[in-house]
Amino acid sequence: WFREEVSRESDLEGDPAISLIELLADAHGPCLQELEARLARWESNARHNIGDFLYNTLLNVLPLYDQYLENLMPVLEKMEYTMRTSRRFDQLCRDFEGQKYCYLPLTSFLLKPLQRLLHYNSIIDTLLDHYPKDHTDFEDCLAARDRLGETLLEGLTILNQAENLVQLYELQRDISGFENLVQEGRRFIRQGCLQKYGHKGFQQRMFFLFSDILLYTFRTQQPNQCFRVHGQLPLKGMTIQDGDNKTGSDFVFVIQGHGS
Repeated sequence: WFREEVSRESDLEGDPAISLIELLADAHGPCLQELEARLARWESNARHNIGDFLYNTLLNVLPLYDQYLENLMPVLEKMEYTMRTSRRFDQLCRDFEGQKYCYLPLTSFLLKPLQRLLHYNSIIDTLLDHYPKDHTDFEDCLAARDRLGETLLEGLTILNQAENLVQLYELQRDISGFENLVQEGRRFIRQGCLQKYGHKGFQQRMFFLFSDILLYTFRTQQPNQCFRVHGQLPLKGMTIQDGDNKTGSDFVFVIQGHGS
């Protein structure tokens, strides 16, 4: 659906992301057929092997994953820029995310191929823990893990960076009243709901903690943005103290910013 819509909008920037996914999908097609054939043979008395399949599969697909790693961050940045500057593309993405089969933000799907590398690694580790060293699959699994490790060494770093960038992009779309949320070096840490006590009593606020700043927000009724910033506190110089419990509530604490 998304590919068809993008193809109708020739000036939109969706194609790089789609082409990267398609390369990996095409490469995994024959692998899936081979795996199904292997599983079918397991129902007979034929010799059972999986290690060589994993090794050969990784030899075929890991160069594509290396290419994916090289292009992922520029693709994410280009998609975010286009969503920010093109109302049509932004609406197209929102329409796609609103479909019942799309359960994640669009940019999150671009992380899925790299997360598959972790699944490969987990499968191989499980097999190596299960096999004795003289098993016919052991050496192939060992070789597969060594080759996968070369890609994972770089892949984990890029995956962590990409996951943080995607989180910042999504929060920038969901939060109003705070510009330039996406900044180099800023990391998203956690979000959660707290009861903020003020002159109007307790009011529910959603807090967003980053590596350099704390935002507290309230929910809005706008269709495209969920929260609006009510206040912000830089983490530098911030102190947190136990509250005096004068409000009669449990788990009370006081957050103070520098100079406040």
